[in-house]
Amino acid sequence: MKYKKVTLENIEEFAIPLSTHILKWKFELENEQELYKEFEDQIIPLNPEASKFLYQFQNSQKILDLEVSQYFEKEESIIVKEDSDKEVKKWLYKRGIKFDTKVFWLESETHAFVLTWKMVIKFWESIFFASDEIIWDKTLNWVLGYHHERAFYFSKDRIYDTNTESKEIAKTNEILKDFKSKVSQINSNSKYTSNPFRS
Repeated sequence: MKYKKVTLENIEEFAIPLSTHILKWKFELENEQELYKEFEDQIIPLNPEASKFLYQFQNSQKILDLEVSQYFEKEESIIVKEDSDKEVKKWLYKRGIKFDTKVFWLESETHAFVLTWKMVIKFWESIFFASDEIIWDKTLNWVLGYHHERAFYFSKDRIYDTNTESKEIAKTNEILKDFKSKVSQINSNSKYTSNPFRS
């Protein structure tokens, strides 16, 4: 079988069963070790290869971080208080993202998920559990961040063009490569085999 490269478009093809995943407890019924069967098609754990791809992609994008307000036109936030489940769910719902929107959640370098936005709302307390987390989708036009000190930040309407920067980085790398090549040619063609200014 030919090797298939992971992309944001085909990443769901690299799924593994939720029932065998180390983080399945986040999606279990309260006080029971039983998964919400009705939601399994909306909770897609990724295999280590796809998780690593997502980890590398997320870390290559400046806008996929907790501190991203400078890259977006708008930012809203909410402090999570005790017993504020309904308030937080309502706030997440009001972000205007469709329930069936597929989003990415990277728990670690080897554990990542594709979820629907509906699942983010439903299981927010389990997903955002005592650690810094971010949720985003392939449009890269918004980021939901959660700070471990119990605050959500929602940034939207990107003003930073990731495609432009990627092209600029590629162009810079090409210039550096060309420069190194020319320096090598100069050195190999030089009549001096050692520093002519040294005696």
